[in-house]
Amino acid sequence: IYYDLVLRYVFAYITMQLDFHLDNWEILEDDSSVYLSNMYDMEKSMKSDAFYNIDTNTSMKFSTNGSLSIDDDFQAFIDESEENKKIVERMLYLLTPQDILNFMKPKNKNDIVFPPGLQKRILEDYSRHFVKIEKMLSHKKTFNK
Repeated sequence: IYYDLVLRYVFAYITMQLDFHLDNWEILEDDSSVYLSNMYDMEKSMKSDAFYNIDTNTSMKFSTNGSLSIDDDFQAFIDESEENKKIVERMLYLLTPQDILNFMKPKNKNDIVFPPGLQKRILEDYSRHFVKIEKMLSHKKTFNK
C-alpha cells in the first residue's frame, strides 16, 4: 500500500491535482487486506493558478513539514532516493505535453470537445509544469560540510 500511495503522490503532483484530499480517495480495509479506493474529483487538474495557490491547494504532501511549498516538498521527495527519482521519471514521460495536446484533439464525434482557449491554457500550464519537473529531476542534492 505504501508503493501505491507513493504513485498517487507522484500522479497528484505531475497532473497538478489541487483537490487530492482524503474525501476524494480512501484507505480501505476488509477482513483480509488493506487497499486504496478509486480516486474521485480528478477534473480539478492541470490548472497552475490553483495548484500553486497555497490557500486552495489540498494535495497530499510527502513531508510532514507544513511550511514547505508544494514544489520544495516534491523536490525533497525526488532527492530522498534514486528509486523515487526513477518513479517520477517513468510517470512524467507517460504524460508529455504532446500527449496532452493529442488527448484534447477530438478523433471522433463522441470525444470530449475542448474549446481552443481551454486547450491553450491547459497546454501552457502543463508545459511549464513539465519543464519544472524535468529541472527538478536534474537537480543535484548538495550537502553542507
